[in-house]
Amino acid sequence: MFVLMWFKTNSIQQQLAAEFGLRQSHVSHWLKALRPILQQAIEDLHCPPAQDMDELIRLFRQRSGPSGSGGSPDTLNIDATERPIGRNLDNAAQCDDYSGKHHGHHLKNTVLCDEYQFIHFAGQTWNGSVHDSTMAVEELPGMEALKPYGLWFGKDKG
Repeated sequence: MFVLMWFKTNSIQQQLAAEFGLRQSHVSHWLKALRPILQQAIEDLHCPPAQDMDELIRLFRQRSGPSGSGGSPDTLNIDATERPIGRNLDNAAQCDDYSGKHHGHHLKNTVLCDEYQFIHFAGQTWNGSVHDSTMAVEELPGMEALKPYGLWFGKDKG
């Protein structure tokens, strides 16, 4: 729970220390110890998300069968997730990181998940100024390769 909360909230170590009753130095120690264990658990469960289209198709074939085979998802949803970051001191970098949509400095990733919230694809990290559709077109060309699975694709207005 400790390391998952850190990844989910992107909190500073002092906040995590207060929530779990630890000193900041212990938080740092535990994060260094638990991150490799979490990564190994994801790999052992064969659950790492794909990071390019070819890998997505290969992993999707392994994880689910064609439509009607049971246990396979019916819907894939694509969206971009934004993580707030501190304002950069360099003016050019500030412009790249600034997301006008959310009025702040962010880093973004494209995510493709199913109705069970299983993440099938996690894209590369982009600057906050890049539009969601640009990221999706660049990272996930050829979505027609997933047509044999009879999926319903969902996306937001962006």
